[in-house]
Amino acid sequence: MKVSKTPITQFITELGHWARPKTPEGKRAADITAFVLIIGAALVLLYTLR
Repeated sequence: MKVSKTPITQFITELGHWARPKTPEGKRAADITAFVLIIGAALVLLYTLR
C-alpha cells in the first residue's frame, strides 16, 4: 500500500513506530489504537469537508 508522505502521515507513521511496543499483546493494542486513530481522523476530515 503506497502512502503519500505528507508531513501529517509521516508524523503519524513515525509516532506509531516510536510507540510500538515489543510484546505481541502490546503490538496488537498499538495496531488497534492506530486503526481507531485513522478512522477518527477520516471521520473528522469527512465532517469538516462536508
